[in-house]
Amino acid sequence: MRPRLLQLICCPGCRGDLTLAATRTVEDHIIEGELSCGCGRTYAVTGGVPRLLPDMSADELAQLKQKTIQNFGWQWTEWGDYGWTEARRPTEQERAWFLDKSMLLPSDLEGKLTLDAGCGNGRYSYWAADCGAEVISVDLGPAVDSAFRNVGRLPNVHVIQGDLFRLPLRSRVLDVIFSIGVLMHTGDARLVTQGLVELLKPGGSITIHLYAKGNPLYELNDALLRSVTTRMSIVRLKQLSAGLSRLGTALHRRHWLGYANLLVRLHTDVTGNFDWYAAPIATHHTYDEVFRWFDELGVRPIGDNRQRWLGSVPVTGLRSRIGRLAWRDWALTVRGRKSA
Repeated sequence: MRPRLLQLICCPGCRGDLTLAATRTVEDHIIEGELSCGCGRTYAVTGGVPRLLPDMSADELAQLKQKTIQNFGWQWTEWGDYGWTEARRPTEQERAWFLDKSMLLPSDLEGKLTLDAGCGNGRYSYWAADCGAEVISVDLGPAVDSAFRNVGRLPNVHVIQGDLFRLPLRSRVLDVIFSIGVLMHTGDARLVTQGLVELLKPGGSITIHLYAKGNPLYELNDALLRSVTTRMSIVRLKQLSAGLSRLGTALHRRHWLGYANLLVRLHTDVTGNFDWYAAPIATHHTYDEVFRWFDELGVRPIGDNRQRWLGSVPVTGLRSRIGRLAWRDWALTVRGRKSA
């Protein structure tokens, strides 16, 4: 961590100021040390990352959170380079995905204090920083170590280990927040969204990207599959994910993958399948639901991707007509602006 971060963080327990005692520093980074609060709580800084986790022992979601930490922590350690080149730079495809999923333009990020809420291995934090933002990258588990390795060298990125339910950040300090593919794994996406909005300055921007609710048969199949996969060991789930990847690739070559995804979620890559089927919590949402959250929280919607697929695919032939009737995108994105 860098000393600058002390101006932005607080104790996740009482939200008091933190004092830093550094024991090892490399250039402008505190690599090892301790953060202490007047309430008596202390937090370690190890591997360059402040570990600002609240006590989860009394949390009713604690067991599911530990399973989430285990599976996703393993994922972003095993595939810590996912999306990155050997030059430690994410691919241009990752940049396109980031701008699409965040619904942000580079001009929306330049000079803005920005939160990547659920950063994984830092692949999207990199592009926000590349657009000129000062980025705070937060994740719950060991993914932060991969993120620090990938983006910790960047002068405008700070990596924190923290819980999205009790983020160790001062209120109303952020200009921009984006959370891509994370909130549906928390157990209460609406409550986490509320906490994120509280961190925004008036007029600040927030984007949330969630799993979308599909057709009834898709929802049934997904629930049945995940009731099995979430109980698997990591080794067995990785093997299953590899098999699903081969199936997804074969369907993709025959132009049937999109239609298969009307019944069950399949990816062509192992990491995508593991990511989908490993999470112990994975709620599916609708646009009306998210719009209601935003209205209740004083956030005005300024963009969404409801018509993205339908507007970009021409209707030609029987398969396209069937797809147009049945298709629901697997994810939804809504961007809003906090009221002044």
